[in-house]
Amino acid sequence: MNMTNVLFLIGNGFDLNIGLKTNFKNVLDEYLALETEDGNIKEFQEEIKKSYKNWASFEEEMGKYTEKFDLANKHLYLSQIDSFRNVLRRKFTIEENRIDYTSNKNENISVFVNSLANFQNHLSHNSKSALVPFMPISSRSLSRSITLTYNFMTFNYTNVLDKCVELIKEKDKPHFSIQSYANKKLIINGILGEILHIHGTLQSPFIIGVDNIKQIKNSELSADKDFQWNIVKPIINKELEEGNDTKAIRMINNSSIICVFGMSIGVTDMTWWKHIFSWLESDLRRHLVIFYHDENIDETNTSAIIGKKKNVKNLFFSVAGVEDEKKMRACQDRMHIAKRNGNMFKMNILFLDETSRKQDDLFYSPIGVDPKINPEIITNMMKNPILKNPQKTKEIVDAANKASKSADSFM
Repeated sequence: MNMTNVLFLIGNGFDLNIGLKTNFKNVLDEYLALETEDGNIKEFQEEIKKSYKNWASFEEEMGKYTEKFDLANKHLYLSQIDSFRNVLRRKFTIEENRIDYTSNKNENISVFVNSLANFQNHLSHNSKSALVPFMPISSRSLSRSITLTYNFMTFNYTNVLDKCVELIKEKDKPHFSIQSYANKKLIINGILGEILHIHGTLQSPFIIGVDNIKQIKNSELSADKDFQWNIVKPIINKELEEGNDTKAIRMINNSSIICVFGMSIGVTDMTWWKHIFSWLESDLRRHLVIFYHDENIDETNTSAIIGKKKNVKNLFFSVAGVEDEKKMRACQDRMHIAKRNGNMFKMNILFLDETSRKQDDLFYSPIGVDPKINPEIITNMMKNPILKNPQKTKEIVDAANKASKSADSFM
């Protein structure tokens, strides 16, 4: 029986795909609506308003924004970033608590398992053929079952992925068996392995920042050790001493296939794109699968599809810092770009449908909740089944705001 390790790199597109409002733009809107008497925070709000579009790439903009500060006032910069982090935590806590894991449970387990076991269904014929050593697609294959171990390295702060995996484990322990779409005679036995939050969770120290000191545009601050461990993600991970960076490298190196889902291939995670390229280059048996998201692409337009695939590969090489054409060519055939990902992990797990949510303007308004409210209060109160009735959410918000008066502020 063959056994293969498949690593899924999961980004915010996973949470967005199920309907959560968790991109930086959503948090920016919350932050700009924050009512505060703090002049430093107001100044940051005005800065964001001036170049709102740029701040949608928040972490990248963090590095550029350092040019407005120096060693003497770096505490003002760090205070502004901390205030944003706190709003992000509150916003994501509210969003995560919109999820009902108990309704449509079996249906959602089926969607999740199928997304894992049959991800190759979204690939081209040639890409499916390239993965045959791991996943036979011919009914004439001698293999009647294969075993795949699925590990997860998530860049998300929410625990949505973890709880979806827990649903499967509740039903089938850490294993599942499912028929292959591509080969009806093949049974895929899946083992659910590790989940690593490389940048932390909402319940633990979580990391936002740049990838390396070169991305800190202020040379004075980029040389400051104290400043570095405040905003450079790999340095923060090292200083936290939880071993997440070491675990991540081990997970990457032990994988035969890496699937990237819901992630932008951006410079603020450059460290990991470099590791993945090194992993891909060092063994001809390894394969990288990248799911891209483009709502505007015409699936009947051959030029658009071919161009998109080439652009995704070129972007990966660029962000990974690869300039050697020979190295690129050696990896090209083992890079597989998924044509579409609309059905991948598309689960129906929200408490409220879109109609109900629109009626519930107060709760989802950026100014509906006291900005200093402790997120644990929101978490506990939103477990109340009363939230299934949109008319009752005002009571929940009022109660949460009242409770926050006696709670420790996290701002």
